[in-house]
Amino acid sequence: MIDAKLLSALQGQLIFDEGRRNKQYKDVLGNDTIGIGHLVRPQDRELIKDGMVSDDQINKWFVEDIQEVYDSLTKSLLTAKWFTNLSIKRKAVIMGMVFNLGFPGFCRFIKLIAALNNGNFKNASIEILNSEAARTLPVRYRRYSDDMLMG
Repeated sequence: MIDAKLLSALQGQLIFDEGRRNKQYKDVLGNDTIGIGHLVRPQDRELIKDGMVSDDQINKWFVEDIQEVYDSLTKSLLTAKWFTNLSIKRKAVIMGMVFNLGFPGFCRFIKLIAALNNGNFKNASIEILNSEAARTLPVRYRRYSDDMLMG
């Protein structure tokens, strides 16, 4: 189960990055999205009335989405060893990246993962910026890089 401090830190970070919307919208890739960057799945459609959802539903989806991100990081042989030992701020960076990119997308950051596995936060911060994601969302990934460095 995800720590309450981490959940709170991540919620603030993702509301800043993604926004919080009760009305369904298209994300930059054209996907139906609602709440705090929640990708609308077929099973979600019955809960959306006239393109809208309640604050309670947004909160429920957010906790589910973040728990899924957390579980992917803590249960993977690729990431579990180093992820569990990170500070809350660094965990929030990694979880924000996985939330944005998906776990398979994050796993393409081979040099970042190697740096984290070695506890080299300077190289990890550099590798965060060495990506298409950083070129697409430069402000977000600059902040992620700085947070990774400063911990």
